[in-house]
Amino acid sequence: MKNNEFLFEIISCDGKKYAHEIVELNVKTQHGMIGILKNHYPLVSFVDITTFNIVFENTREFFSVSGATLNVKKNKVVILCDSFERASELDKERITRKAQIAKEKIKESKKYDLLDLAQAERSLKKALNRLSLIK
Repeated sequence: MKNNEFLFEIISCDGKKYAHEIVELNVKTQHGMIGILKNHYPLVSFVDITTFNIVFENTREFFSVSGATLNVKKNKVVILCDSFERASELDKERITRKAQIAKEKIKESKKYDLLDLAQAERSLKKALNRLSLIK
């Protein structure tokens, strides 16, 4: 590990994992957008459906995450999340279909069920978040 690097890990509920030595993490938490560098103070925070990026070896990599906790401790950052994808893994057609299905469910749910409406709105928010990373 180089002098300015620290360990970054992200782990999803289904066991998907990504780990890398990085020099910077930029993420939107419940307290707003923050940047994390080596020797950051200890921190625990909630991360909603959002995108974030990491920097390593002069490369910036983007991720999409849907609901997470962020833990910073002793030059190690761990994000535990519902799900995540690297921007390079995203499939625009699949995500666009999911967004359309969510929109249709929202229209129907407004007539009948608030729980279905909330789930459909969350699905739409996740799809739109992912689409924001696709160029």
